Formats: sequence, C-alpha cells, structure tokens
Amino acid sequence: SEVRYRELVEKAGIAILVDDIEGNFKYYNNKFAELFGYSYAEMAGMSYPQIVHPDDLSRVTKCHQARMQHKDTPGTYEFKGLKKGSALIQIEVNITPLTEGERIIGTRSFFWDISSRKRIEEELRLQSLHDSLTGLYNRRGFLALARHQQTVADRTGKGFFIVYADLDQMKSINDIHGHAI
Repeated sequence: SEVRYRELVEKAGIAILVDDIEGNFKYYNNKFAELFGYSYAEMAGMSYPQIVHPDDLSRVTKCHQARMQHKDTPGTYEFKGLKKGSALIQIEVNITPLTEGERIIGTRSFFWDISSRKRIEEELRLQSLHDSLTGLYNRRGFLALARHQQTVADRTGKGFFIVYADLDQMKSINDIHGHAI
C-alpha cells in the first residue's frame, strides 16, 4: 500500500509538498522540485520562504502561521514564487493542514504553475481597456482611470483635470488612407 501510494505521488503530474509547522520541507515529489527549477536533492533542507517572492512573503507567512493555530485561512490562493536563479513564477496552491489527533503538525500542499494564465489575463485586461489601433485608453479604460483619479482626489483632498481631445475628420482619414496613416 505504501509503495503504491508513493508511486502515485511521485508520478503525479502535480507538484506536491508536505511541510512542518515551521514551513520546512519534509516531503516533496520530483514535480515540485521541477516546478521551482531545482533538482530533487537541492530542495533538501529548504523551506517556503526560499520559494516565495519577497512581495508575497509576508502574506504567505501570515496564512501559514494562522493555519498552524487553527485559524480560518484560505485553502487555495495565489502567490508569486521564485525559481532557482530568482526567475518569477505565478503559483496557485491548495493547502490542507496535517494533524495528529487535535494537533497540527504541518501541511500538505498541491502547486500549479499559473504563469501563462496570468499573462493571458493581463493581456485580456489590457485589451479591454485600450484601443488596439492607437494603444490609448478606450472608453472603458478612460472611465476606470477617471474613477481611480477621483478616488485619489477625494482621499487627498486635491482636485484633478481631465483634458479631452477630439480629432475632426479622423474617420475620413482612416477611410481614405487606412489605419496605418
């Protein structure tokens, strides 16, 4: 049974990690080491702060500590990870506490590389806010920016200006000479 379980975990197409209450890696499969660009042997003795980008380390640490204290924390969340050599990777993780009786002794986590999904989401966000021909904000982008500036102005007690330009005969220029002109 243990051999079958180990084989299943080792051959899984998903990165799996078991850590202790301090976040030290106790078990991980080859896919986990691969995900972060390390060999299996290089990951020995590592802990989660070594694979979490500094921008997200405080948030991930707070979640880990809260989980160890039986506090309500999200079971699935995203963070920026660090591959060997400091390359950035976008990660989604699903975490479950491991217990012995009532005592939490660590966590079991499943990791996915969501970098390509995040790039596509950002591209779609930019496409939804910008005109594809000019690269300028479209109506939706302008309204989002204006709302943001209004919020900043309200918070700081300062005003702001909106400058609007309308180019006459732009349609006829496009029709006669094409969009490139």
